[in-house]
Amino acid sequence: MNDKQLMELQVLNEQAKVLEAEVKKMAGAVVELTTAYATVEELEKGEAIFPVGGGVFVFGEVKDLNVLVPIGANYYVTMSKDKAKEEIKKRIEKIDEGVKQLEKEKEKLLARLYELSHKLRVKHDVEAHHTHD
Repeated sequence: MNDKQLMELQVLNEQAKVLEAEVKKMAGAVVELTTAYATVEELEKGEAIFPVGGGVFVFGEVKDLNVLVPIGANYYVTMSKDKAKEEIKKRIEKIDEGVKQLEKEKEKLLARLYELSHKLRVKHDVEAHHTHD
């Protein structure tokens, strides 16, 4: 195996790691959005407990079923409960599509990695065989 193939092997390996990290990050976002969807779906007027972070909760009262939904750059839009559920569902679907695309890219990378490492093994076996002759 020449230096170019070895370098390609290393680059492909790093790219596979980056894709895997991105897939994990996206899966975490899906979990968070799924939790948000379930919470919005169960939202009713009346007493409730609200998380404030760090495992701490406060008691409060839901007076309005409108929901603040982030739209980016720290901006939020007020949406009805149903509209918010639609928006969350769209985001989950979009992320799922992205995950599928990344998985396809990862499969291509892994196929190329397998091909290169197979060539490396074959070349190594041939060179080892000639050394013993």
